[in-house]
Amino acid sequence: MFDSTYEVFKVSRLGAFGRDFHKEVLLYRFDAKEGERYLIYVTEYPENFFTIDFCRNKSRNSKNKWTEISGLSDAVKVLSTVTHLMIDLLKAGYEEGVCFGFIGARMDSEEDQETSKRFRVYRKIMLNLIDRNAFYHLEDPSIDAYLIVNPKADLNKVLTTARHAFAKENEEE
Repeated sequence: MFDSTYEVFKVSRLGAFGRDFHKEVLLYRFDAKEGERYLIYVTEYPENFFTIDFCRNKSRNSKNKWTEISGLSDAVKVLSTVTHLMIDLLKAGYEEGVCFGFIGARMDSEEDQETSKRFRVYRKIMLNLIDRNAFYHLEDPSIDAYLIVNPKADLNKVLTTARHAFAKENEEE
């Protein structure tokens, strides 16, 4: 089901902006159904911890960019594309202890639910595509956060970094 992906292109490497502690942002793009362009932001933090976010190019300046939906019935292939980029980066950085985390953004209609639909879908994808014997899978449903932790990484340092990164993401919403 998640084998089909779009071709991804690396666009640029952006330096650290603002006062938070991330090192840089790697920007990728892909063109989906009907020419809909998506941007993937891979943000690097200390401890080889990365977050991954994506949005429609049309929405990149919107305050709701993480929750806007295209309506093109293309979600599976879009999610597969983003997930496969993350898997490629995990494999490439395995020896260095690369780890990933993300938050399943909530729609306004989900504010009173225990977890977001995106978190539940992303969690299912991670459990199916990323080997639990090769990486630790950690989650915090209260903030819709999911972590893929490399066993070569210092777990406590990665968790501290993830808490800071996710707190920063929640401030920006």
